[in-house]
Amino acid sequence: MSERGKGIALAVSVILNVVLIAAVVAGLWMAREAWRDRLERRGPPLFVAARTLPKADQDKLRDDMREAALAARGDFRQARELRRKAAQLAAAPTYDRAAVLAALQGANAAEVRGRGKLDDRLTTVFQALSPQARATLAPGLEHHSRRLRDRDRGQTPAGDAPPASE
Repeated sequence: MSERGKGIALAVSVILNVVLIAAVVAGLWMAREAWRDRLERRGPPLFVAARTLPKADQDKLRDDMREAALAARGDFRQARELRRKAAQLAAAPTYDRAAVLAALQGANAAEVRGRGKLDDRLTTVFQALSPQARATLAPGLEHHSRRLRDRDRGQTPAGDAPPASE
């Protein structure tokens, strides 16, 4: 390759790298702005907002929710086991729709029981907070779990198979 060709190749390479770096920086900036807009619209997640509370309220909220999570752990574990059972039943050589549906309904019921325990404790903690603290934390109640947010946007959570097309 001639010196002129090497110079042109170097210039093209530098230009492409600059464009690529600019695209990455722009993408990161846009993502940051979108995240800020989302937080301003809906407020931060509950435990991010809780960091603005007085230390005593933060500690009470954390301790109570940790205790509630321990109480709900069995329900969520049962839900996972029932979903595994439903998957095994669905993959069996002979398909038993009623058994698969029963396992899924049991899993849903267990998840609702676990979620109810968390919500019950959270509302009890809210009752003990000042109106200002409740107003700070209230927008956090709108946040969905990651799995539900992804499903609402038509995305597949990590590890899940894509939905079957109709």
